[in-house]
Amino acid sequence: MSVSPAASVAPSSVLVLRERVHARGGLILEAEIDLLRAQGPGGAVGYVLEGVLGDHPDLSAALRLQLVQLWQRQGSLVEAHELAQTQAFEAQALSDSPRDAFDAARGSIAAELGLMTGSGAGFAHSRLEAARLVHPSGLLAETHQCLLRGWITSSTARMLADAAGDLIDGLGSKATLEQMKAVAEQLQARVLIASIKGIDPSTGVGIPRAYSSARDAINRAVNRIDPDRAARRKARAHHERGVFFKPLPDEGLAIITATLPIADATEMFEHLSDLAQALHDETPDGPTVAQLRADILVSAVCRAVDLLRDGKPLPARPTWRVGLVMDLATLMALREGKSELPGIGEIDPELARILAEDAQWQTFIHSPLTGEILDQGSATYRPSEKLRNFIRVRDPHCTFPGCRKRSHRCQLDHITPFPTGPTTRANLHPLCQHHHNLKTHAQWQAERDPDSGTTTWTSPHGVVATADDPPPF
Repeated sequence: MSVSPAASVAPSSVLVLRERVHARGGLILEAEIDLLRAQGPGGAVGYVLEGVLGDHPDLSAALRLQLVQLWQRQGSLVEAHELAQTQAFEAQALSDSPRDAFDAARGSIAAELGLMTGSGAGFAHSRLEAARLVHPSGLLAETHQCLLRGWITSSTARMLADAAGDLIDGLGSKATLEQMKAVAEQLQARVLIASIKGIDPSTGVGIPRAYSSARDAINRAVNRIDPDRAARRKARAHHERGVFFKPLPDEGLAIITATLPIADATEMFEHLSDLAQALHDETPDGPTVAQLRADILVSAVCRAVDLLRDGKPLPARPTWRVGLVMDLATLMALREGKSELPGIGEIDPELARILAEDAQWQTFIHSPLTGEILDQGSATYRPSEKLRNFIRVRDPHCTFPGCRKRSHRCQLDHITPFPTGPTTRANLHPLCQHHHNLKTHAQWQAERDPDSGTTTWTSPHGVVATADDPPPF
């Protein structure tokens, strides 16, 4: 399929239309909306739309809804341009890197992109994967054109990119460019025509395919193009099974999610539900069934004595320490000061006092002015256990901006490499494996401010960002 370019409106016409809207106090007429819709998204349309007063009393609900659609199409245009520039940035950055360092360079590029856009490296990785396909000369160039016209949504474009990536992966490492083009063309032919058939290309009137409908169409197309994909996805999902933790420090709670084979997950949930329902039937006015499921799960994992299949008991469960940082006045309920679980975040002082009732204590000294924890280090390469504990309380997370990897699962890095840099509190900070690799192998630089305790990072292309975690107090 091919997508024709949008008709253009003369700059003088745009100026006249903007002036008319301005003269009416920000009111736009239906005929003018029709003109903008036929033009398609772009700078000219955006210039006029910016002059429309969104809460003008004479704008009907129907016109407001049409304005929402015009702005949504502007967003699709922005997405298309952003993907094109993202692809161009990566291509340029990789061309400046040695071929044997491409893997490290790709990780560095994602980190820079995540910092510059504020999206984080994980989201930047997915953006890069989409951008490699959805750009003017990419394998999904027609998808890019539809996005430029506002005929498909950003979510549909991302789903197409994900699906094309799956199809290309299924071809294997020895696939040729022609094979990749063939599957991309088949995918777009099966999905795009149906996705935009509800939009008149000359007037722009119509609506895009709904998200769920587009998703189902993409899945059907992929399964027809590659019948073995379902089996591969099932195997990959089994390989990626796991249990994941997300703290909710403001509520004193956390979310634990488990990605499991559906049979195992169903069996586990049914057992939890049966037990919870039985307990709830005994005390209907007590906890809800959902609350009881949570209580039973904690009890089963943390307190039950389980046996291996041969009847032997499991190895003794290790004792985990959960850190708690609070000042003496708050502990004694003399004030409601800041209380924090290192690596998790700030918690309610009353909850902190409850947790502190059964605790082993270690003393740290902090500055009453800056809140930074103060201590001494060591002159050897390996920090002492005391210094390691101090660093992990002072810096609860990896110090790369936006990284939430808890410091007890990080490596301690010498900011100035040893032996030039000493093994002291001022020269040590926790880094996750990925960001440690960036600093060591990808020309990233880190600098710690001794006064504020903040760490500032500079990327190979000059992006400067400071980790925004405040000190514990």
